[in-house]
Amino acid sequence: MKHILITTIAAVLLVVCVEAQESSPPPETQSAGPTAYCQAQDIKPANPKADRALIDAVRKGSKETEKIERVKQAIAAGADLDVKMQGGYTPLHFATIYDHKEIAKILIAEGANVNAKNKRDMTPLHQAARSGRKEITELLIAKGADLNAKDGNSLTPLDLAIQRKKTETADFLRKHGGKKGAVYSIHVAAKGDIEAVKQHLAAGADVNAKDKIRGTPLHYAAAYGHKKIVELLIAAGADVNLKDEEEKTTLHYAAVNGRKVIGELLIAEGADVNAKDEDGRTPLDATSVFNKAETAALLRKHGGKTSEELKAAGK
Repeated sequence: MKHILITTIAAVLLVVCVEAQESSPPPETQSAGPTAYCQAQDIKPANPKADRALIDAVRKGSKETEKIERVKQAIAAGADLDVKMQGGYTPLHFATIYDHKEIAKILIAEGANVNAKNKRDMTPLHQAARSGRKEITELLIAKGADLNAKDGNSLTPLDLAIQRKKTETADFLRKHGGKKGAVYSIHVAAKGDIEAVKQHLAAGADVNAKDKIRGTPLHYAAAYGHKKIVELLIAAGADVNLKDEEEKTTLHYAAVNGRKVIGELLIAEGADVNAKDEDGRTPLDATSVFNKAETAALLRKHGGKTSEELKAAGK
């Protein structure tokens, strides 16, 4: 599966897309058909009818008292409290998304897993934090939710609350020990937290460490356009030509996002201007994805070629 990294300005190469708006369910669940939840299960559900009833009771519009009664009925009929819809969302995820605190209480009291993760490794607390559901956040923490669980991008609930400017929820998380993902991961820190990067390096972190998709801190810093972090990492020994699992280099990341200044820096530090990824595409090819003309001109100035040009030249 191709990994596309997206910044707030342009698509980059390593990060998963942002989730749905806090006022609506995740996009993959909005049009999910009747069998979608079955497709998400690793084993055949014991009572699919009750499972479906539980999901519908949490999601579908009706008066709160009616929802609660339907949830109780589904549970009594044997519904799996941690049944997963397509995307890996459990009933507790949905209760959080829709801000149904009383339903969340019932689900937890009956044994729902407060740390269940969806396919993006987001827990119900991640959902509550990013949506600013302070009361549900309090409930989840009181019931044992992992304050610093990391999602697929190594982001914690606090990271998501800060991203969405949910100040009250962010303050509450901090009060109870919530920390930013940058504290745990130099890769997350490289996306914009230079002080955290310095702390990781001072503590002996491997400047060329690779994450689960073999991305390095330098890849992320270049993709997100943080020149000072790029300089810091290179000074600490970062290899400008290391490749990720798709054989993309840091210069590929800089090129696809039009990071001209960073591209100049990387080339000056010995970046291979014609490095090929697993599809044979060069950094110059990458500039064409979003028509980064200035960066393309820079690469050509330093001998950059497209894959077709290199092929024609027998390279």
